[in-house]
Amino acid sequence: MKASVVKLNFHLPTAQAVTANHIAVAFRPPAEISISLLDELDIDLENLDTEQDVLNLTTGKRFRANIATNNIHDLTFPPAHGTSRFPSLARRRGG
Repeated sequence: MKASVVKLNFHLPTAQAVTANHIAVAFRPPAEISISLLDELDIDLENLDTEQDVLNLTTGKRFRANIATNNIHDLTFPPAHGTSRFPSLARRRGG
């Protein structure tokens, strides 16, 4: 699924990208390949908790990233203590 990089913090290091259907994905940015704000990434939101190839559609370069289940959030769900914002499979497929 295509996601735009909206936040980068190279001190921690972390990156956050958001899909068109409002799913936020946080991951560790690659050290060897730079990514920038507003880069478009192709991320497999069905392949979780393991390293995957992520394609930077803006630069054409690929990098490895671990997309963890606890780092994916459906932004259409309200945040509340003790609740999950994990998106359904249908939402992760683009629905």
